Amino acid sequence: MVFSCASIERDLYFKKQDAKTSWIESEPQPGRYSKSEPIPIDEDGSIFIHTYVENKSSGSYLWGFIIPIIPVFYLPDFKFHLDPNENLKINCSISYWPAKHHLVQDSRGFRMNENGLKLYTERAKLGADKCRALTITLEDGTTLTPLKTSNPHPSLTVFEFDKKAASLRAFSYRISAIELNSKEKKEIDVVIPVVFEDYTRYYTPKIAP
Repeated sequence: MVFSCASIERDLYFKKQDAKTSWIESEPQPGRYSKSEPIPIDEDGSIFIHTYVENKSSGSYLWGFIIPIIPVFYLPDFKFHLDPNENLKINCSISYWPAKHHLVQDSRGFRMNENGLKLYTERAKLGADKCRALTITLEDGTTLTPLKTSNPHPSLTVFEFDKKAASLRAFSYRISAIELNSKEKKEIDVVIPVVFEDYTRYYTPKIAP
């Protein structure tokens, strides 16, 4: 008896313009690591912004056969396009982690020292930092402000724009203001250019007879 199968997988998503992806498991995977890397926004290097474009889609063809008994065809998912009616949505969150001088290293890696743990605990009591101002600039130079914002949880802000994500191939977004958990408003200038990625790959899993 011989069993064989193959898979064509496809991810459609927006990624940072210079982000690298690979089908090799040990490296950044298409669609899975489309978030921006943490961006430090303070001199101490302890406050970071994380962003990603929420709009994405994925699909796969998977087929196989067993010889000489039963031919098999299986189609688990077939969604190889972005929702044409879905507005562009960008997620923005802020995290805090004590700077290097508040860390110590042991056999298990890095951990906070006493002072770092105190800072982290005191900060947590104040609540979350929030992204407050985010705009997008289209390829033709048009700048759009959000249609609306929402907060699915305290540390996350979702900016929704009156622009269909499926119509875009490249744009940039700018974060210009945040609000720290101390209620202090802080102006920043973080610009992230993104491009639409349609990543298709072919797998032939190794299966023993």
